[in-house]
Amino acid sequence: MIRGLTVLVTDDEPMIVTMLAEMLRSAGHPVIEAVGAQEAVRVLQKRHVDAIVTDRDLLGVTGLLAAVKRPVPERRAAVVFLSSYADRENPAPNVLQKPFQMKELQRKVADALAGRCG
Repeated sequence: MIRGLTVLVTDDEPMIVTMLAEMLRSAGHPVIEAVGAQEAVRVLQKRHVDAIVTDRDLLGVTGLLAAVKRPVPERRAAVVFLSSYADRENPAPNVLQKPFQMKELQRKVADALAGRCG
């Protein structure tokens, strides 16, 4: 598992943000919390993050994804989407279907970071 890389967690629900952040902190990641896509974009304008965990249906997620696309590919953040509508039979590599266990989230973030980091 890749530890110590910064993860931005964003959702519209503050309680969900806090819960996800604690799950990732327990895996050794520094976590930045943002409630809503606008706050997440503000964070990305000021700080580099290695990964983003966000609800796929977050209002404003398109703007958030645009902010992720950095001009230098190695500085781009890996993105993990959380979704209630993911296809369990044919899962996308960066989508985690709700509900999920803490270890599943940690593994999905680690896989995304490993893919981004080579």
